[in-house]
Amino acid sequence: MLENSDRFLTTVEIETSRGILMDEDSRKTMNSAQSLAEFDRVDFVSLTDNPGGNPHIRPEVLGQELLSHGREVMINLSCKDYNRN
Repeated sequence: MLENSDRFLTTVEIETSRGILMDEDSRKTMNSAQSLAEFDRVDFVSLTDNPGGNPHIRPEVLGQELLSHGREVMINLSCKDYNRN
């Protein structure tokens, strides 16, 4: 996709939420990500791992869901631990 594009590509970054996937906040994040993934002008959905050093739902969980809908997914990996100190 990158080497064959004659236009600017659009990427949307999403941070996963805290808690379990059945929580309301997590469902909202999942629904927002799916809506963005279905939007034709979005080429990639980028998921943040460990944003701000705070533990969140693993980005692979949301990424797998988006991949199953045929979207390109990038996960931004962080090489820090899961606390803010």
